[in-house]
Amino acid sequence: MDVEELLDKYAAGQRKFHSENLRGVDLKGANLSGIDLTSADLTGADLNDANLSKAILQSTNLTRASLISTNLSGLVESSSLNLSWADLSSADLSKATLNSAKLSNANLDNANLTGANLSNAKLSNANLDNANLTGANLSSVNFSNANLDNANLSDATLSSANLTEASLNEAKVVRANLRADS
Repeated sequence: MDVEELLDKYAAGQRKFHSENLRGVDLKGANLSGIDLTSADLTGADLNDANLSKAILQSTNLTRASLISTNLSGLVESSSLNLSWADLSSADLSKATLNSAKLSNANLDNANLTGANLSNAKLSNANLDNANLTGANLSSVNFSNANLDNANLSDATLSSANLTEASLNEAKVVRANLRADS
């Protein structure tokens, strides 16, 4: 499916685009709020400044995609999402459900993850410099070798999180839950 066909179908009210091959598409600035891209392949896609709020990205592949300043707030049913090596700098992921997501080596510099559910996510080697993770569920997240410098982890749940060799210079952890699950 090409970009024009996707946008035409979306404009006509279609929201379900399961398993579509959209590798490398240019959807910069597109309004795709509420779209269902379950199991779609958007490897290397340009989604900078796009609106994907309340989208369904269950098992969607966004490896090496560019999502700079993209609105991903309120993502639903988006577990097992693959955002490895993606650029999500300044993206809004507030209240997104991203449990078991793959974000290894992703750039989340200045990203807003307030109230997001990232339980069991893989964020090894990710850059979360200046990220806002206030109130986020980070239970059992793998942050090994991640950069969390200047990140705000206030009121976040980090129970059983792996912080091996993570950098937390000047990170805020006020009222964060750091207890291991028993």
